Amino acid sequence: MCGALAFNDKLRKHVMHLAAMVGLLGALGGFMPLIRQISKTGEFDPTKKSAISGELMIVVCVVFVGLCVNSFIQARKARKAKEASAATSTSAV
Repeated sequence: MCGALAFNDKLRKHVMHLAAMVGLLGALGGFMPLIRQISKTGEFDPTKKSAISGELMIVVCVVFVGLCVNSFIQARKARKAKEASAATSTSAV
């Protein structure tokens, strides 16, 4: 849904931040099966299906948030380069 809304130029910045927040919440939510397992059994078995799914969710969501941060950095660099070229072309006239 966030990807579809990001096609709107006016909403793109807000929707991309929302997507990054959802990824961050997903990474935090991946800890729930791990915490639940420790609270019920008193020990942690990383080979249980619930632990594996939680670990994979954490990894996928952290990678997604990292890609979002990289996208934000690239967008800022592109925006600054565009502003610099506009300022250069304006002063040359």
